Amino acid sequence: MLNLFELRYLRYKKRHLSNLVALANIDGHFHETEEKLLYQIGDKYGIKPEQVKAIIKNKDKIKPEVPPHFEQKIDQFYDLVLMILADGVIDDKEMHFFEGIAEEYGFNEKVVPKIMELFKFSIPSKMEWEDFKLKAREYYKD
Repeated sequence: MLNLFELRYLRYKKRHLSNLVALANIDGHFHETEEKLLYQIGDKYGIKPEQVKAIIKNKDKIKPEVPPHFEQKIDQFYDLVLMILADGVIDDKEMHFFEGIAEEYGFNEKVVPKIMELFKFSIPSKMEWEDFKLKAREYYKD
């Protein structure tokens, strides 16, 4: 049986996956590499494949939700960028969605280009990402 903390964590991660599904669906084409990435991220967070499938099934009804804490917001950016890059095409609609999410999460407009620059040549290492997160506070308005 899950305790209250585990239930909150699971609910947060499901909302996170829902935000990723909304991004993947924004260009009107839900690419198979995006779907595969969702299952990988779901697995990383302990979300069962049938739960990921249920989130994907409702992709047209999803409204992105804002996480309450800086750490959760910035960590979602990592997976959002992976989703943008998943199909090998950086679509204008995806970038516009990401910029909107960044603004809604309380970041100024400089954060998105800085994140995209970090991912320009490869996926950053855990250490590179942690370094970026420390610097990202200067782009945070709240």
